[in-house]
Amino acid sequence: MKVLSVSNKRQRVRQKSFSQSFETFFPLLLLILLPLLILEGLPFFKLRIVLVLLTMAAIAGLTIAKLGKLKVFFSRPGKPDLIFLIPVVVISLIVLSEKISLPISCNELTIIFKLKIPFWQQALIYICLSTFLQELIYRLFLFNFLKTHFGNPGSFLIWGTFLFAWLHLAWGPGLSFGSLFFGLYLNWWFVKTNNFWGVFLAHACLGTALSGACYL
Repeated sequence: MKVLSVSNKRQRVRQKSFSQSFETFFPLLLLILLPLLILEGLPFFKLRIVLVLLTMAAIAGLTIAKLGKLKVFFSRPGKPDLIFLIPVVVISLIVLSEKISLPISCNELTIIFKLKIPFWQQALIYICLSTFLQELIYRLFLFNFLKTHFGNPGSFLIWGTFLFAWLHLAWGPGLSFGSLFFGLYLNWWFVKTNNFWGVFLAHACLGTALSGACYL
Protein backbone atom coordinates (compact mmCIF):
# COMPACT_ATOMS: atom_id res chain seq x y z
CA MET A 1 0.00 0.00 0.00
CA LYS A 2 2.85 2.37 0.87
CA VAL A 3 4.53 1.64 -2.47
CA LEU A 4 1.29 2.48 -4.32
CA SER A 5 0.85 5.64 -2.25
CA VAL A 6 4.37 6.86 -3.05
CA SER A 7 3.86 5.97 -6.73
CA ASN A 8 0.57 7.88 -6.88
CA LYS A 9 2.15 10.85 -5.14
CA ARG A 10 5.02 10.93 -7.65
CA GLN A 11 2.56 10.69 -10.54
CA ARG A 12 0.54 13.62 -9.16
CA VAL A 13 3.73 15.65 -8.77
CA ARG A 14 4.73 14.90 -12.37
CA GLN A 15 1.25 15.81 -13.63
CA LYS A 16 1.31 19.04 -11.63
CA SER A 17 4.80 19.86 -12.90
CA PHE A 18 3.74 19.22 -16.51
CA SER A 19 0.61 21.34 -16.07
CA GLN A 20 2.62 24.23 -14.64
CA SER A 21 5.22 23.97 -17.41
CA PHE A 22 2.49 23.90 -20.06
CA GLU A 23 0.73 26.95 -18.58
CA THR A 24 4.02 28.82 -18.49
CA PHE A 25 5.75 27.89 -21.74
CA PHE A 26 2.75 27.47 -24.05
CA PRO A 27 1.95 31.22 -24.02
CA LEU A 28 5.63 31.89 -24.74
CA LEU A 29 5.46 29.58 -27.76
CA LEU A 30 2.37 31.41 -28.98
CA LEU A 31 4.23 34.73 -28.73
CA ILE A 32 6.94 33.34 -31.00
CA LEU A 33 4.34 32.18 -33.55
CA LEU A 34 2.19 35.36 -33.51
CA PRO A 35 4.08 37.29 -36.24
CA LEU A 36 3.59 34.40 -38.67
CA LEU A 37 -0.18 34.67 -38.23
CA ILE A 38 -0.21 38.40 -39.01
CA LEU A 39 1.72 38.23 -42.30
CA GLU A 40 -0.18 39.55 -45.31
CA GLY A 41 -0.20 37.71 -48.62
CA LEU A 42 -1.29 34.46 -47.00
CA PRO A 43 -4.91 33.21 -47.22
CA PHE A 44 -7.59 33.90 -44.57
CA PHE A 45 -6.01 37.18 -43.43
CA LYS A 46 -9.07 38.46 -41.51
CA LEU A 47 -9.53 35.10 -39.80
CA ARG A 48 -5.87 35.08 -38.78
CA ILE A 49 -6.17 38.60 -37.31
CA VAL A 50 -9.15 37.43 -35.22
CA LEU A 51 -7.12 34.41 -34.07
CA VAL A 52 -4.22 36.70 -33.12
CA LEU A 53 -6.49 38.94 -31.04
CA LEU A 54 -8.08 35.91 -29.34
CA THR A 55 -4.63 34.44 -28.64
CA MET A 56 -3.40 37.70 -27.16
CA ALA A 57 -6.57 38.01 -25.07
CA ALA A 58 -6.08 34.45 -23.76
CA ILE A 59 -2.45 35.11 -22.79
CA ALA A 60 -3.48 38.39 -21.16
CA GLY A 61 -6.20 36.56 -19.20
CA LEU A 62 -3.69 33.93 -18.04
CA THR A 63 -1.36 36.72 -16.96
CA ILE A 64 -4.02 38.40 -14.81
CA ALA A 65 -5.09 35.05 -13.35
CA LYS A 66 -1.49 34.10 -12.56
CA LEU A 67 -0.80 37.39 -10.82
CA GLY A 68 -3.89 36.82 -8.72
CA LYS A 69 -4.25 40.54 -8.08
CA LEU A 70 -5.51 43.47 -10.09
CA LYS A 71 -3.59 45.96 -7.94
CA VAL A 72 -1.37 46.81 -10.92
CA PHE A 73 -4.37 48.30 -12.75
CA PHE A 74 -5.21 50.68 -9.91
CA SER A 75 -1.80 52.26 -9.52
CA ARG A 76 -1.67 55.73 -11.00
CA PRO A 77 1.31 56.95 -13.01
CA GLY A 78 3.71 58.79 -10.72
CA LYS A 79 6.20 61.59 -11.35
CA PRO A 80 8.82 59.24 -12.91
CA ASP A 81 6.18 57.99 -15.37
CA LEU A 82 5.28 61.53 -16.39
CA ILE A 83 8.96 62.37 -16.84
CA PHE A 84 9.56 59.23 -18.94
CA LEU A 85 6.43 60.04 -20.97
CA ILE A 86 7.70 63.48 -22.06
CA PRO A 87 10.22 62.23 -24.72
CA VAL A 88 7.56 59.91 -26.18
CA VAL A 89 5.03 62.76 -26.45
CA VAL A 90 7.65 65.02 -28.06
CA ILE A 91 8.61 62.34 -30.61
CA SER A 92 4.91 61.67 -31.31
CA LEU A 93 4.28 65.35 -32.02
CA ILE A 94 7.33 65.50 -34.30
CA VAL A 95 6.09 62.41 -36.16
CA LEU A 96 2.63 63.96 -36.63
CA SER A 97 4.19 67.14 -37.93
CA GLU A 98 6.26 65.03 -40.38
CA LYS A 99 9.43 66.89 -39.42
CA ILE A 100 11.55 63.74 -39.50
CA SER A 101 12.00 60.94 -41.99
CA LEU A 102 11.09 57.62 -40.38
CA PRO A 103 12.58 54.25 -41.38
CA ILE A 104 9.00 52.98 -41.60
CA SER A 105 6.84 52.99 -44.70
CA CYS A 106 3.14 53.75 -44.44
CA ASN A 107 2.45 50.47 -46.23
CA GLU A 108 3.74 48.68 -43.15
CA LEU A 109 1.22 50.50 -40.96
CA THR A 110 -1.87 50.18 -43.13
CA ILE A 111 -2.47 46.71 -41.72
CA ILE A 112 -3.38 48.35 -38.39
CA PHE A 113 -5.87 50.80 -39.88
CA LYS A 114 -7.81 48.97 -42.61
CA LEU A 115 -11.33 49.68 -41.35
CA LYS A 116 -13.25 52.26 -43.38
CA ILE A 117 -14.27 54.38 -40.40
CA PRO A 118 -13.05 57.77 -39.07
CA PHE A 119 -9.46 57.83 -37.82
CA TRP A 120 -10.39 58.56 -34.18
CA GLN A 121 -12.52 55.40 -34.12
CA GLN A 122 -9.69 53.36 -35.60
CA ALA A 123 -7.30 54.85 -33.05
CA LEU A 124 -9.67 53.94 -30.21
CA ILE A 125 -9.93 50.34 -31.42
CA TYR A 126 -6.14 50.17 -31.81
CA ILE A 127 -5.55 51.51 -28.28
CA CYS A 128 -8.19 49.33 -26.58
CA LEU A 129 -7.36 46.11 -28.40
CA SER A 130 -3.84 46.07 -29.77
CA THR A 131 -1.98 48.40 -27.37
CA PHE A 132 -3.71 47.23 -24.18
CA LEU A 133 -3.21 43.54 -24.99
CA GLN A 134 0.41 44.09 -26.07
CA GLU A 135 1.23 45.83 -22.79
CA LEU A 136 -0.43 43.09 -20.75
CA ILE A 137 1.61 40.47 -22.59
CA TYR A 138 4.94 42.12 -23.38
CA ARG A 139 5.27 43.94 -20.07
CA LEU A 140 3.26 42.13 -17.37
CA PHE A 141 3.41 38.54 -18.62
CA LEU A 142 7.01 38.57 -19.85
CA PHE A 143 8.27 40.53 -16.84
CA ASN A 144 6.77 38.02 -14.38
CA PHE A 145 7.72 35.01 -16.52
CA LEU A 146 11.37 36.03 -16.93
CA LYS A 147 11.65 37.23 -13.34
CA THR A 148 10.37 33.86 -12.11
CA HIS A 149 12.72 31.80 -14.29
CA PHE A 150 15.82 34.00 -14.42
CA GLY A 151 15.44 36.16 -11.32
CA ASN A 152 16.90 39.38 -12.72
CA PRO A 153 15.56 42.32 -14.77
CA GLY A 154 18.38 42.00 -17.31
CA SER A 155 16.72 38.97 -18.91
CA PHE A 156 13.50 40.96 -19.30
CA LEU A 157 15.33 43.88 -20.90
CA ILE A 158 16.97 41.53 -23.43
CA TRP A 159 14.37 38.85 -24.20
CA GLY A 160 11.33 41.06 -23.64
CA THR A 161 12.72 43.62 -26.07
CA PHE A 162 13.58 40.96 -28.65
CA LEU A 163 10.09 39.41 -28.55
CA PHE A 164 8.43 42.83 -28.79
CA ALA A 165 10.49 43.63 -31.90
CA TRP A 166 9.83 40.12 -33.27
CA LEU A 167 6.06 40.73 -33.10
CA HIS A 168 6.39 43.94 -35.14
CA LEU A 169 8.48 42.21 -37.80
CA ALA A 170 5.15 41.17 -39.34
CA TRP A 171 4.70 44.84 -40.33
CA GLY A 172 8.13 45.04 -41.95
CA PRO A 173 11.78 45.44 -40.91
CA GLY A 174 11.49 49.22 -40.42
CA LEU A 175 8.81 48.97 -37.75
CA SER A 176 10.59 46.02 -36.14
CA PHE A 177 13.85 47.97 -35.97
CA GLY A 178 12.09 50.95 -34.37
CA SER A 179 10.27 48.63 -31.95
CA LEU A 180 13.61 47.26 -30.78
CA PHE A 181 14.60 50.64 -29.31
CA PHE A 182 11.10 51.63 -28.22
CA GLY A 183 10.57 48.23 -26.58
CA LEU A 184 13.88 48.55 -24.72
CA TYR A 185 12.81 51.98 -23.46
CA LEU A 186 9.40 50.70 -22.32
CA ASN A 187 10.95 47.67 -20.62
CA TRP A 188 13.53 49.82 -18.80
CA TRP A 189 10.72 52.18 -17.78
CA PHE A 190 8.60 49.29 -16.46
CA VAL A 191 11.52 47.86 -14.47
CA LYS A 192 12.11 51.29 -12.92
CA THR A 193 8.51 52.12 -11.98
CA ASN A 194 6.56 48.82 -12.19
CA ASN A 195 3.62 50.93 -13.39
CA PHE A 196 1.42 49.50 -16.14
CA TRP A 197 -0.42 52.68 -17.13
CA GLY A 198 2.70 54.73 -17.80
CA VAL A 199 4.07 52.37 -20.48
CA PHE A 200 0.56 51.83 -21.84
CA LEU A 201 0.07 55.57 -22.39
CA ALA A 202 3.47 55.85 -24.07
CA HIS A 203 2.76 52.94 -26.41
CA ALA A 204 -0.71 54.26 -27.26
CA CYS A 205 0.66 57.74 -27.88
CA LEU A 206 3.47 56.79 -30.27
CA GLY A 207 1.53 54.04 -32.05
CA THR A 208 -1.38 56.38 -32.77
CA ALA A 209 1.00 59.14 -33.91
CA LEU A 210 2.78 56.81 -36.38
CA SER A 211 -0.53 55.70 -37.86
CA GLY A 212 -1.89 59.24 -37.85
CA ALA A 213 1.12 60.50 -39.80
CA CYS A 214 0.19 58.09 -42.59
CA TYR A 215 -3.57 58.37 -42.37
CA LEU A 216 -4.15 62.11 -41.86
